[in-house]
Amino acid sequence: MGAHCQQIVVFAVGGIINISDRIVVSPHITIAGQTAPGGGITVYGNGVSYSGATNSITRYIRYRMGTGGACISTKTHCETDE
Repeated sequence: MGAHCQQIVVFAVGGIINISDRIVVSPHITIAGQTAPGGGITVYGNGVSYSGATNSITRYIRYRMGTGGACISTKTHCETDE
């Protein structure tokens, strides 16, 4: 079994990240949204894929798909602007 490098993503700023391409989350990564100041992190755009993202952790990140405001949240609830 090969060695796996665990990556950790922390945020120095908070806000909206606009994307045009789908985000594909890698295996062995921790995305620590709770490190963002203020209102946290919202990823807005084409979506996210966790297929193949084994041993991955994502906390306190909001995902908003497209222009309709559909939302997937890594918290216990989600609000949309409809």
